[in-house]
Amino acid sequence: MAITLIEINDYQLTLTQQQGRIIQSGYALVNKQQVIFGDDAWLQAKSYPLNSYCHYWQRLGYEKISSDNDQVRHFADLAFLQLQDLIGRVDTCKQVIFILPASFNKEQMSLLLGIAKACQLEVLGMVNVAISKLFNCHQGDALVFLDIGLHQSSYTQLSADEQLVVGKNHTVAGKGVFDLHKYLAQWLDQKFVNQCRFDTFHTAQTEQVLYLHLPALLQQRQDSYNIVVSDKTIVVTVKQVREKITAFFESFISTLPMLSKYYISQRFADILVNLSLSPVQDFIIIEDQTLFGTMMAKLDTIISDKSISDNGIRLTTQLPLAMVQQMVQQKPTSQQGAVSHILYQSHAYPLTSQGLYLNNDSKQALTAKPGPHTFIGLELAQCQWRLGDLAQHQVYVNAKPALGGQTLHCGDEISCKEQQAVFTLINVEKEL
Repeated sequence: MAITLIEINDYQLTLTQQQGRIIQSGYALVNKQQVIFGDDAWLQAKSYPLNSYCHYWQRLGYEKISSDNDQVRHFADLAFLQLQDLIGRVDTCKQVIFILPASFNKEQMSLLLGIAKACQLEVLGMVNVAISKLFNCHQGDALVFLDIGLHQSSYTQLSADEQLVVGKNHTVAGKGVFDLHKYLAQWLDQKFVNQCRFDTFHTAQTEQVLYLHLPALLQQRQDSYNIVVSDKTIVVTVKQVREKITAFFESFISTLPMLSKYYISQRFADILVNLSLSPVQDFIIIEDQTLFGTMMAKLDTIISDKSISDNGIRLTTQLPLAMVQQMVQQKPTSQQGAVSHILYQSHAYPLTSQGLYLNNDSKQALTAKPGPHTFIGLELAQCQWRLGDLAQHQVYVNAKPALGGQTLHCGDEISCKEQQAVFTLINVEKEL
């Protein structure tokens, strides 16, 4: 039985199969001829503000939209079209389990089931996101799971006695990635006004250019950044960026209950990287690469978790802790012939735990950090090498379209549409 996991998070709408995962942001750009989703829509959102939408998952319902496109009448139509677009990017997707944010209400869950039916999907179950992520816990612990979406940050309290059980959920609106982008853009714009007497918000085009700088800032991988809009330039340091991100999330972090450690989603941790929000807080990152195997081990419990409603599906908010602890004990071990090097133009380059980035640049084809020509990264998780998340490039493994997070093996050949060169994964038992 080929099962697909679909996580409903408007910052990272994620489809996961055994081969890997695909991630889209919950942005839509609507015109008369077509609807564009994900990063392609975000890249034009400020240029076409009247045609751009990003609240339709958070406020899933029949909120009306004024559009020239006959397919789009309300938010539910956009959710349906994006779900269709997402499942159309894989070879097959029939049976699914939805992973839902705690903020979803019963009406939204019911509507989602209707949308899935219209997409000809068989829904096997729905699982609270905190339950799906927190399998690595210990009996008796009081747990808190932190997550982020486009328009809100949240934390969920759980108990771990004989059952792993969801307790209260606390959502703070206005502390999502959309709001963080707006906050940073306003800060940068004020710097342009003060230093260059130039208002980047004066036109939609210059505002869009300013926003295109934000993803690089959030990665926090450079000491300083040149922000160029039109013919004007300002420079900001990574220290300043971290100070602004800390200030933005400070009010949310201050609401957390006092515990010695907190579990946090990978997407939220990527934003809070290198920040010292509190000396007593210890964030434990939940890696998404382990999600599929974990959910498959819990499949029987999830599928049997039925209600007496017509559709027979309800949200799973608790799981037996014995099953959870059994999963923790099953750790993968490296096997003989594991990937150790990557072969490029007759040279073998060692792979380290820090990962590696492949580039459309013959002079710097492999780098330790991403750059302007990077088309994919390689990352080590659970003793296996995987592809990083796909960006705008079409990546191939063994001449077939690849999925973000796809597991790699010895002999796999990685290539990009824009580059003829091939990177081959190999095992070298002893370096010469």
